[in-house]
Amino acid sequence: MEPLKKSKELTDGNVIKRSTSNIVPSCFLILKKDRDLRFIVDYQRLNSNTIKSLYPILRLFDQIYSLKGLYFSLK
Repeated sequence: MEPLKKSKELTDGNVIKRSTSNIVPSCFLILKKDRDLRFIVDYQRLNSNTIKSLYPILRLFDQIYSLKGLYFSLK
């Protein structure tokens, strides 16, 4: 399948759409060994513009596990 036809198919199927944002991941098609096309999304530029959280959300399982062996008294 040729790249223009594949990109039109993805656009018509609402898999991809044109964006007006100034920060978007790069998308492109590469040819696989079997001559089929693979849709690739490169998130490097998007990730470099992402602000890391100073207080990341802790994993609930880890927090519950850290309470192992403690006893609570409810009044």
